[in-house]
Amino acid sequence: METPWLERRYQRNPMIVTRSIAGERLLIPIHRSVGDKDWIFTLNETAGFLWDALEELRSGEELVEMARRSYEAGREELVEDVGRVLGELEAVGAVVLDGVEPDPE
Repeated sequence: METPWLERRYQRNPMIVTRSIAGERLLIPIHRSVGDKDWIFTLNETAGFLWDALEELRSGEELVEMARRSYEAGREELVEDVGRVLGELEAVGAVVLDGVEPDPE
């Protein structure tokens, strides 16, 4: 299994805010105009853990290691879970790669 994302460095998109509503943690984009795309991303436990960790710029490898210290799971399972969640967060624009400017839309 190829895992090039382990070497990449990720950070939160500053155009995303976190809100807790009815016991759910939500990521909500800050809109610049009425025509901006609407979405809300609900964080499960793993996604919430990663979101908190991404307060600082971190590599995929660092995130896997942090998860390993917090969860009772094998490395292979953590690599799969962390990679999946990072991919989902990246797909909606909630995280960005180091050196890549966040899309303002």
